[in-house]
Amino acid sequence: MEETKRIDEVDILKGIGIILMVTGHIEFGSVYDKWIHSFHMPMFFIISGFLFHVKDVSLFNFVKRKSKPLLIPYFLFALIHYLFWIILCFLKNNLSISNLLNPLKHIFFINTSGMPIAGALWFLTSLFLVEIIYFIIFKNFSSSWRRLLVLIFSILGCIIPKYFRLPFGTDISFMAVGLFEIGYTLRIIYEKKTIEYKSFSFIFIILASIICFFNGYVNVRNGEYSNVVLYYLCASLMTIGLLCVCKIWTNNTYLKSELKFIGKNSIVYVCLNQIVLLVPNKLSLMCTNFYILFLIKFIIFIFTMIILHIFVAFINKYCKWILGR
Repeated sequence: MEETKRIDEVDILKGIGIILMVTGHIEFGSVYDKWIHSFHMPMFFIISGFLFHVKDVSLFNFVKRKSKPLLIPYFLFALIHYLFWIILCFLKNNLSISNLLNPLKHIFFINTSGMPIAGALWFLTSLFLVEIIYFIIFKNFSSSWRRLLVLIFSILGCIIPKYFRLPFGTDISFMAVGLFEIGYTLRIIYEKKTIEYKSFSFIFIILASIICFFNGYVNVRNGEYSNVVLYYLCASLMTIGLLCVCKIWTNNTYLKSELKFIGKNSIVYVCLNQIVLLVPNKLSLMCTNFYILFLIKFIIFIFTMIILHIFVAFINKYCKWILGR
């Protein structure tokens, strides 16, 4: 549920998460890839739990309120990418019934694979579902029962992808119920300020990084979590550590304004970064020299963030409806 008063460090943290996501899609090497995948998408679920608060609202109104900023962008951006996909197939002389229908199957069913260009769109439906699941649990059960149900959903969410996938990233939503609970609990502790976490922020980040490399490969979209205990621990410690760093950065005017802008407009970055990267990522494949390739990828990152910034400004001025506003 949207907060009436934004929390600066949370917007900054979301901005960092978006930057990590974009660099992940550019691919800066297997070690970096393993590191960011261990926490950057789980972090967004924890942030959502951190921001969760319930007023006297019915399930119907809650669903209605959450569908606007999540489902409307999902389907509209999916349509944009689908049309662009058709154009690409036509230009490649590869337009067929299969190429027309398969993307639609994934947009309206299993959206964790086979999406036209924007594979990251799965996050919107998965976040929508975890919000609804957690809301139902929160409103109808005591805290003890809530934690038990959260545990059950989390276990199911980690097991189901080993055998089959559920529509709209529902299995990821089950797993993310646990992350949502962690975020909600973190908010309670954070507001009480019973522990001075800022002193330990970098220790948390280092510990999370060590745990990441002890754990196997993590890919939330594919339902790969390796050791689930290490997975949840890594995501939690890294989120806490980075949140505390972001609290410190609220005193830095430049960092604060830039990262807050990205964080406040995170949906646009999630939905459009892969289409912006489509051509630049192809060009980077032409280079084999490590140092030159790194420089090229860094330039691609800067270019992508500038283009996305322009898209955000345009959408906020002329097309807010695409974001459900």
